[in-house]
Amino acid sequence: MKKRHSNFGFSSILLTFIMICIATFSALSLLTANSDYRLSRRVAERGMAYYHAQENANDRLVSIDQALQTAYNSCDNAAEYYANAFSLVSDAAEGTWSDSEGEYLFSYVEPVTDNQQLVVVIELQYPATKTDSFYRITQWKTVQTNNNK
Repeated sequence: MKKRHSNFGFSSILLTFIMICIATFSALSLLTANSDYRLSRRVAERGMAYYHAQENANDRLVSIDQALQTAYNSCDNAAEYYANAFSLVSDAAEGTWSDSEGEYLFSYVEPVTDNQQLVVVIELQYPATKTDSFYRITQWKTVQTNNNK
């Protein structure tokens, strides 16, 4: 009698190897997808926090603009305007005044995250006409802070 050789051994080994490869690749795909999801969620949360801080900064800028409009309407010259502006803007928005070489700067900070903040600096201007701007934005910048929690 002739012996028949079967290829069941090789087929079983090949099938086992393919199944191990499929299981490994599916596990790696699951890990990668989960990691991408967590990263996307963190990026979305940071983006939302930034836009929320930007919205708050814009709201504060609207309050400042209204205070400067009131100061402009109640004065006759630049000296009166700046004197009124200092008090009215300080009442309208929390921030810091600085005066360097005749430039009147007002700065304020909006928190973005625990270790980021949005810094806004505006330079007050006395408008020559009623259509001119009351201020010029000199800085609108996100900076890192050292708050490690």
